[in-house]
Amino acid sequence: MNIIRTENLTHIYGQSTPFEKTAVDNVNVEINEGEFIGVIGHTGSGKSTFIQHLNGLLKPTSGKIYFKGEDIWQKKYSRHKLRFNVGLVFQYPEYQLFEETVEKDIGFGPHNMGLSESEIKERVLWAISIVGLDESILQSSPFDLSGGQKRRVAIAGILAMKPGVLILDEPTAGLDPLGRDEILSRIEAYHKSENATVMLVSHNMEDIARFSDRVLVIQNAKVAMFDETKKVFAHSEELLDMGLDVPQITGIFMKLRKHGYDVDTSVYSPVGARKEILRYMKRND
Repeated sequence: MNIIRTENLTHIYGQSTPFEKTAVDNVNVEINEGEFIGVIGHTGSGKSTFIQHLNGLLKPTSGKIYFKGEDIWQKKYSRHKLRFNVGLVFQYPEYQLFEETVEKDIGFGPHNMGLSESEIKERVLWAISIVGLDESILQSSPFDLSGGQKRRVAIAGILAMKPGVLILDEPTAGLDPLGRDEILSRIEAYHKSENATVMLVSHNMEDIARFSDRVLVIQNAKVAMFDETKKVFAHSEELLDMGLDVPQITGIFMKLRKHGYDVDTSVYSPVGARKEILRYMKRND
């Protein structure tokens, strides 16, 4: 069952001015409950504009967005409540920190939901455990934390609302590999423990390949592909032509193919690579 659906979604910046630009062009997609969706596209393709429509931060120029079958721009629909259900983590979310303590920052969303103080406390403790931080920092100023800690606190602030849909725009930008893996592992844990729908916007194809059930490719404001991860990376040449990367493993198998080895170039994971190598060796014994 789909949880989010867009119908001919279009967004035009500066309409009827000399600076008019179509950022999202007639996009029709369905996101199912519990899916992990990777979103890729070159800089300026329209990815960020697209995801900001999904919780009502941006209003479409034309077209519709449905959440659980309801048009989010119909009269009397509460987009305020929608944002508790569809949490959006912006790129460099630590810049959104503003409270005097970590506890207050993480509890800001649950407080606006009208939860009791005991419920807020429970949410804060739960969220901070999900992102892998110790309770001892709750009374610290968020501005005294390290960059990686700030990022986790900002993500915890969204998780504390327990959104059924979690959308992340380059959540690991600027982090070292260890910090990136840690945060993505925590996001995956939330996805599995809460059966949450997750949409991850990233330029890192290894991350997309590792976590995604399906991949949405946006090119020049339009949907270029939207399919299972393996099927999308089977079009590696097309992705490269779009100016996108492919997973390193896929790149290796593409080179093997060019050197005359009859291997499957849609391989995108270490497990898949091992299976394909064993298959090739067995066939050529």
